[in-house]
Amino acid sequence: MTTTPKSIRVGERSMQVLDALRVQLADQYSSDSALLTEAARRGLLVMAVEAWHAEAGQYGGHQPKELARLLRYELNALFNFLLEQDELPPMLRIVAAPTPPAVVPIMVATEPVVQPEPTVTTVEIDTTVMDLMELAGQDEEWD
Repeated sequence: MTTTPKSIRVGERSMQVLDALRVQLADQYSSDSALLTEAARRGLLVMAVEAWHAEAGQYGGHQPKELARLLRYELNALFNFLLEQDELPPMLRIVAAPTPPAVVPIMVATEPVVQPEPTVTTVEIDTTVMDLMELAGQDEEWD
């Protein structure tokens, strides 16, 4: 693999992160250059998601499925970290299924249920009310 030297300006905060990572990842990266190269590679993959232009190619020269596969590999550690810190975005959270309501046993009567006897009541109808009801609405025409 050939490399092309490039110069970049790195801000103060980025330099602080670089210094901390150099110490913490010294066994994985032999130099600042190797560490920055890996950081650029990973960052460029993430930025490729935003780069879609029909006239200039798409996704930083990657096919969508290829970029998705590369990102899946790169982002697993990120998602695991967010999960451990309870900081996953809402769209990635798994919501526990609601628990079904508790089953209440049906009580069975041990004694026979006795239906009450129907009572007979005398009903008197006032015929004057009936006569008034028959007269009501006689002025209206019905279809």
